[in-house]
Amino acid sequence: MIKKQLTIAAFAAITLLGADAASNGKLGSGDPYCWDTNQGIGCDPRDWFNGDHLDCRQTNYQQMNWAGSPKYSSLYSLYVKEEGKTSYIPGEWITVVVKVNRYPFKYRGLVLHASSATDRFVGEWRAAGNDLEQKMFFNPTPEKECIMHAQGDLKPLVSEFRFKAPPAGTGKVTFGCLLKIGPA
Repeated sequence: MIKKQLTIAAFAAITLLGADAASNGKLGSGDPYCWDTNQGIGCDPRDWFNGDHLDCRQTNYQQMNWAGSPKYSSLYSLYVKEEGKTSYIPGEWITVVVKVNRYPFKYRGLVLHASSATDRFVGEWRAAGNDLEQKMFFNPTPEKECIMHAQGDLKPLVSEFRFKAPPAGTGKVTFGCLLKIGPA
């Protein structure tokens, strides 16, 4: 069974010097990674000291604490293009769609992945449509276990991605999506 899940995060436009992270899928060490949308990220805006995004007073440190913590939102939709599809055939390619429901809230950043009940990354991702020309998205790891934004430009109102279903025995798959909005 395919469960659809969407997480939204608002990020502020600031420059952070000396950070060991980047939104392009590489840590400061240069090692590629896929961000797990279930991991903690960001800072509750009420915990920024005097509104300073570089001074998060949250007691539990989160990655990218200069950004606001994720919030679920109806401003975006994440769904499987084939209407009514609730199961997959191992190895089949499925089109997954990220849609902006209100024009002023176009996003700049994205990480999209699928996980099984054991929370490990499953399947393989590819950008669809004319992204080969525009190069808005890429796979940060050789295993292609997630797809991320490649640059900070505003993304289209509708973006399609191809997901290769995992092998038999994987079980239920959950799609996780984290979007970054606001200035780059």
